[in-house]
Amino acid sequence: MLPLPNEGIHRSVTSHNINRDVFCDYIEASALFEDEEGLSQSEVVDFLVEQEIYDSEDFCNELIANVWKNLFKRLSRLGTGSPLSFVHSRIIKRYDWQDIPAHSLCLILSLKPFYSGWQQRFAHDHNEQGELFERLVAEALPRIFPRWESIVTGWSANHAIRIQKLVPELSRTLRESHDDLTDYKRSRANEFGLDVVSYLNFGDGKGGNPVYLVQCASGHNWQSKLKQPDMAIWKNLIKFNSPPMKMVALPFELSRSDFIIRSKQSEGILLDRYRILSPCAIDRNWISNDLREGINNWLSSRVEWLLHPDSTRTA
Repeated sequence: MLPLPNEGIHRSVTSHNINRDVFCDYIEASALFEDEEGLSQSEVVDFLVEQEIYDSEDFCNELIANVWKNLFKRLSRLGTGSPLSFVHSRIIKRYDWQDIPAHSLCLILSLKPFYSGWQQRFAHDHNEQGELFERLVAEALPRIFPRWESIVTGWSANHAIRIQKLVPELSRTLRESHDDLTDYKRSRANEFGLDVVSYLNFGDGKGGNPVYLVQCASGHNWQSKLKQPDMAIWKNLIKFNSPPMKMVALPFELSRSDFIIRSKQSEGILLDRYRILSPCAIDRNWISNDLREGINNWLSSRVEWLLHPDSTRTA
């Protein structure tokens, strides 16, 4: 199993002092990135007792039985595209992590905030991880919504485009008019929280097409981005004939109650991990070769670090 995270999994004597979402990600990542022979419930219980997270095996079994149930529910949504299978009480790896880069990326992005040494080791990876996740979402949406098209609009070092250029380009693509941009010439804002635009083009040149304005929040501060993109700004920048819809995409898997709360906060459609990965149920190799290579290159050193973190864990 992977070394335990520094946060989210703590000593549990009379109550489960465990963040179950984090622990589910941890078990999933352990099975995918490290354990070639798979993981059984009893092995996980033994490990947690050895690590002095639990004293009682019976009490620990309560948690593990619930985690196994949640993981089965998660992964069954991917059908034959799931990288893990369940055989009795054992989780078996079906594909290497390099063969499922979209899934691997989302898992790493979910776990990294809970390892204290990550920031010191990879202090400057925010822009690259954000760009990769935006590209992943942009490729997922046309698979989720057949006949739709997607454009990456988020600012990055490799995609540096200001409002004065972005708005006219989007307007032409969507067949809509746009606002006078004079007031935005001195603006330091890049895209007002807009990372991806997804739209259905009816092909008649009339505009008024269905449009999603998408925020891709892949960092530890994702909760602060639930109100993005700034719909009030964008509805003024582009004169939409029909009102656009809002979407927020996350690499994390949220519990049902948390999903409901965050959806209401975002006031739009929320795409969490297994919604983004849902194209796997039809085609495991659904992402482009270029994105596959980019993700695997970025993940390589990070998976290696996760197997052998620089920092020691404190309970």
